[in-house]
Amino acid sequence: MPPARRRRPTSPMTLAEITDFTGKSRITIWRMRRDGRFPDPVSRRGSNLIWDGTAVRRWRLTGQS
Repeated sequence: MPPARRRRPTSPMTLAEITDFTGKSRITIWRMRRDGRFPDPVSRRGSNLIWDGTAVRRWRLTGQS
């Protein structure tokens, strides 16, 4: 299996990239978002929601994971 592709956390991130970056499942991310414990997406690219990579990185660094 090839190694996971790494993205810079400051670039826009899709949900698939967020699950790789955080180690959390899609369902967990959606539940945390619903409960206000994870940043909301900032835009949509086609059918994908896009998150601000800086906000996701900040969330991870503050220990809210």
